[in-house]
Formats: sequence, structure tokens, C-alpha cells
Amino acid sequence: MELRDNKDTFRPLQLVPLGQKYYEPKMDIFYFFMELGIDLLKPDGYMGFIVQQYWISRSHASKLRKKVFMEESHPLVLIDFDGYQVFKDAPGQHNMITILQKARSDKDKTLVLQLKEPEVTQQEIVKALSSDTQDQDIFNADIKNTPDLYDVNNDKVYLVKDDTSDILSKLKENSFNLDDKEIQQGVVTPQHFLTASALFELDKPRIHEKGEGIFVLSKSELKQLNLTKDELKLMRPFHYAEEIGQYYYARESITISYILRMKWPTIRR
Repeated sequence: MELRDNKDTFRPLQLVPLGQKYYEPKMDIFYFFMELGIDLLKPDGYMGFIVQQYWISRSHASKLRKKVFMEESHPLVLIDFDGYQVFKDAPGQHNMITILQKARSDKDKTLVLQLKEPEVTQQEIVKALSSDTQDQDIFNADIKNTPDLYDVNNDKVYLVKDDTSDILSKLKENSFNLDDKEIQQGVVTPQHFLTASALFELDKPRIHEKGEGIFVLSKSELKQLNLTKDELKLMRPFHYAEEIGQYYYARESITISYILRMKWPTIRR
């Protein structure tokens, strides 16, 4: 049950101690069960649950990820079923089993199992999970250092080693984080695009449309200007803050816009 579709259900929960401690906008109600479960565990106790896999990646599960991966516990086993339909009455769900212990150390290890193909039978999955990891070929199996799974600065969980996680791991070795006071802001434009209210303040509003670029241009708008090669050199890709991580951005998830780059020799004195 998600908050955005059940606001009346979630509103009373925000007032009780559990909600005041763990509530996050647009969260799912099962987060509360996981967080309360860890609270109720005795030290060194174990807990397991099967829920939808998105809690490790959604932006509104930050408190839960920190609790599972960093603060009080650590996952012993993570089993990602990917597209396999675990519950026949719930099509489209991507489920994950998490078994954790309420204990932490820098030497913690986590077994990560990820289903290779969703087109397998229930019997094959049960047999694979009942076997030693090296005796089955249904899941990709990897034992990871638990501290490497979660990047607290970016609030990211990395189950699979990829280029991004590899770069971030290298950055951790010989780097330090900037203090909040040292972080300011990027380019600030008076107005990226033409708004509806601004449209009717123009002398000829009918020849313009809402959404036209002003300081930030789309690819098509840039092409329509027919700029010279020298003029194009002054244009630079423009990215919104929400598209950029602390050290990187994912190109495939970004619609690139363009902004004029101004430098001293360009400005007339």
C-alpha cells in the first residue's frame, strides 16, 4: 500500500510514535513493518521478510535503507527474484527476500542471489535455494562485503558491481566529503522556459508557446537557430540538479538541454 494512493490511511499513522520516527513522503506501508521488526529484535536476533524489491532503490525509502544497511543491522542474505512472479495473484511485482541480523561490524558479509532468468519453475527455485550456492545454476551468487553494498552519501544500494559502483569505490579510498557549508549551487537562470503567465506579458504572445526555451534550449530549438560553428562552441549541455548524483550522472536517464556558456572574452566591456 503506497502513500500516494492511500493518504487517508497514512495520515493517522504520522501522529503515532512509529510514524513520527519513520514516516517518509510517498513511502509504502510495509516499510513500517520492516522498521518496527528491527526495533523489536533483540541484539544478534534474526529477521526475514519478502516484499517488493523497490525499497532498495526508491528515493522515499531512505530511512529504511539506512536502518537495514548501516545503523543497527546488516543483511545476511538478499535474494532478488527480478521478473519471476512469486505470488501468482500479484502480477508485475518484483520481489526480494531479505534475511538480516541485528548486529554490525566492518567485517560483515552478505550473500547476494539474483535470479538469472524469470522463466523457471517453482520447483527449480525451491531446489536451488535448498542447495549450496555452488551446486545450483538458477541464481547468480556473490558474497559481498556488506559495507560496500550501501553508499550512505548517495543513498544508493549496489547489488551488482557496475562502472558507477566501481568508480565510487575508488573515490572512497582517497577522498573526503565536502561540508554542507561548502556546497552552494549550480547555474541559476531567471527563467528556463516560457511560462503561461509570462506568455501574456509579451508584445506578440500568439507567435510564442508555453514551454519555449528562454535561457535553456532543447535540441530542436538549438537546431532551429542555425548557429555557426563558433556560436555552437558557446553552448553547453545543461542538467537539472535532480539528474545528477554526487560524483556522476546517468546519461541514459537525461534529456539534454543546452545553455549559453559565458566567459570573460565573450563579454563586451
